[in-house]
Amino acid sequence: MVIVIPAGPEKSTYQINKAYIDYIADAGHVPLIAVPQNKTKELAQGKFGLLLPGGKDIDPIFYGDNNWGSHATDPEKDAFERELFWAFFKAERPIFGICRGFQLMVREYILKNPKTGTDLQYQQHISSHAATSELGLSRTIPSHYVKARTDLLYGGAKKKTVDFMPVNSMHHQYLHVHKDEKELEKTSMVTPTLQLTAWATRGLGADEVGVVGEGIIFRNWGKSKIAGVQWHPEELKDHNLLINHFGKE
Repeated sequence: MVIVIPAGPEKSTYQINKAYIDYIADAGHVPLIAVPQNKTKELAQGKFGLLLPGGKDIDPIFYGDNNWGSHATDPEKDAFERELFWAFFKAERPIFGICRGFQLMVREYILKNPKTGTDLQYQQHISSHAATSELGLSRTIPSHYVKARTDLLYGGAKKKTVDFMPVNSMHHQYLHVHKDEKELEKTSMVTPTLQLTAWATRGLGADEVGVVGEGIIFRNWGKSKIAGVQWHPEELKDHNLLINHFGKE
């Protein structure tokens, strides 16, 4: 499958981390770099998949929040990736988001489904989830654990499994899910159309209820196959995660 991945505008250039290109190719698919000059509807009608990568913070102003903790935002990049997301959503094509891509999809979901606000809230800053840069670690080294529904992330398992999984999160914007962790271990459905595939309590205060959402699947929200993770599987060379979502070529 050809998988479209947007490049970000940087002054006089467009840039994309080479790790994403290698990630798609090594998973057996064909990377296609997209820029704002592309016609998004034509890309979506090409029967391609879409990977929304990590990058700059999502600008909270678009979603009605004052910017008090979001860094190096880029409204032009946000607008292009929102347009890509909705073009592929309407064309019923598979979409996968990583870090910033995860955040953009969840932001759009909450915007379109405001009644989810009691269970889902996007926040601009959390500590302990950007340990890669704070501790000077390589991007390829995990920095904390999540609890993960590995049967959903990787497929193949006949029964629900919740496992500890080391990941390399590099973010500070985050999804706060107001659900008890014990309840999530029984059923990780947070709303009728959003399911957690991974979560953590790292960085939340002792008096804060809920978890940090680290992986998601959208179910019956449109007909596209949509999922994402908050960490960076492209740096861990976790090709099985991508293969489980987009299939084998």
